[in-house]
Amino acid sequence: ARARGIDGGERGGSVAAVMRMASSVAPATRARAIVLRGGEGGDGDATQFLREAESELERVTVRDPGFFEAHVNLGAVLIALGDTERAKRVLEAAQKREPRSGAARLNLGVVAAREGQWSRAHALTRETLADRDHGVAALFNLALIEEARGRRNEARRLWEQYLALDELAGTHANGT
Repeated sequence: ARARGIDGGERGGSVAAVMRMASSVAPATRARAIVLRGGEGGDGDATQFLREAESELERVTVRDPGFFEAHVNLGAVLIALGDTERAKRVLEAAQKREPRSGAARLNLGVVAAREGQWSRAHALTRETLADRDHGVAALFNLALIEEARGRRNEARRLWEQYLALDELAGTHANGT
């Protein structure tokens, strides 16, 4: 049986919607900055910006197939657009290219959560905890996953651990 999400649904949409993703987008390195604002998942303008980012990142990955960060960023954009199948393919290829990096693994955990695959989401996210760059985001996501799986005590323990590590967690956790 699948775990129910925080919103009571069987799929992981609501949980994955607030999960953190890895991204190495550096606006200063692009000719044209693409601004994405939080909380606009259903907003037509956000979709336009995401499609624009998708197009640019696809061009970059074709021009430079070895540019790992572009693949991870493309995966993150595809997740935001709801194209989890394509995101999974892009991120799995990136993971093969850089198996030690937590970025693709963290985002693959988000894909698994979106698909309601809680065991896979948990495993991928737990593996990312030791990653220097993405460990705190993994802890945040892991707390959400445990909450969605109905493991409230474990979720509480993880939230407390997260809050102790990330002094900005309060602003991230409530979306401000």
